[in-house]
Amino acid sequence: MNPNEYCREKAAASGSSFYYSFRVLKPATRDAITAFYALCRELDDIVDECSDANVARLKLAWWRNEIGNLYQGMPSHPVTQALQASIAAHTIPREWLEEIVDGMEMDLEQQRYPDYKNLLLYCHRAAGVVGQAAASIFGYSNHDTLKYAHELGLAFQLTNIIRDVGEDAMRGRIY
Repeated sequence: MNPNEYCREKAAASGSSFYYSFRVLKPATRDAITAFYALCRELDDIVDECSDANVARLKLAWWRNEIGNLYQGMPSHPVTQALQASIAAHTIPREWLEEIVDGMEMDLEQQRYPDYKNLLLYCHRAAGVVGQAAASIFGYSNHDTLKYAHELGLAFQLTNIIRDVGEDAMRGRIY
């Protein structure tokens, strides 16, 4: 299985409708967004599926290091190997990917958000930068698109929080 096939399988296994919407894109864009989505799934699955927070922290630290390897041109995981071409072609800053890891770490460290300001930081890291990276992959000509993509990411994350209130409460997470 090559890296793009791995990413397609990871994305399809998530059961999300995002994967199916990617199928209508041009091959290069489809491969780039699928690889990016697979990275997000890898990171999110650590927090959602790992019952030992210390193990989850170690896994996230591994991914943080792997993101560094990606930007040094030496990725070892199929997802980062598939992302390698996209990073340069779509100008996705390393900081955005690291902020996604930061958001996942917040899920491990913080179970409650005392105010909207702190919740927005979490939403920025978990979804705002995801929107910006996706906008970069899809291409844009107006710089305001990045701001709009960030705001749309925040809206998606807040919607996910509302949708998952019961499940999150069972995990001890109160947003």
